[in-house]
Amino acid sequence: AILSISAIVDLTAGAPYVGGETFDIRVDYQNTGGVDVTGVDATINFNGATGLSTDDPAGVTVASGGSNSQTFTVTIAAGVATQLGVEIDADVVDAVEQYSGRLISVSSGVNDLNVDIYEQATLAITSIVDLTDSAPYVGGETFNIQVNYQNTGDVNVLNVDASIVWNGATGLSESNPAAVIVPAGGTAFQDFTITIIAGVTTQSVTIDASVSGATEEFSGRSMSAVSGANDLTVP
Repeated sequence: AILSISAIVDLTAGAPYVGGETFDIRVDYQNTGGVDVTGVDATINFNGATGLSTDDPAGVTVASGGSNSQTFTVTIAAGVATQLGVEIDADVVDAVEQYSGRLISVSSGVNDLNVDIYEQATLAITSIVDLTDSAPYVGGETFNIQVNYQNTGDVNVLNVDASIVWNGATGLSESNPAAVIVPAGGTAFQDFTITIIAGVTTQSVTIDASVSGATEEFSGRSMSAVSGANDLTVP
């Protein structure tokens, strides 16, 4: 028997990948010899990359003059650091040649797979700022606020669009600015115009913001954020 690893294929075809994701790879075998090879079972190597692991599918038989494959699910730890050009290769040790019982070992060699892995995005609302800066305000006025975002991760956050929360205050409404992208390692903001109805009663207002339905680039993971202590109080 002449056993070889002919390819390692990214079945998910969704690279680059982000911490917390999984993807499937297929290790393809070929046997150009005249007898079968049994117990063909690859070990996946990540060549120094960290935070990746695989499941353990059953071994296969590669028939004489034929081919077969194994499919592995690769799991990326949620907290993994960015690692570009991760080289994924495979080794088969101690497969068994039919009849002779000869042990056969092979490596993928140049037939490896390279993927990029990125650290997860981390979305936060860092502040809500009164841009008009003329408080206190009176019924019938408008004023502008800015909601500021930060992303300390290594991939963009898409469709970031805050909802303004009035915490029980009445007679106020906000404009609806376009959603923004918060870039990897960067910041972004949205500006809102606040309208106070003419007949509003006197009230001290705590303005919060929340984001839901944002998405992490590449993975499509749903992301959310709340202003928490980073709110704005307007007398």
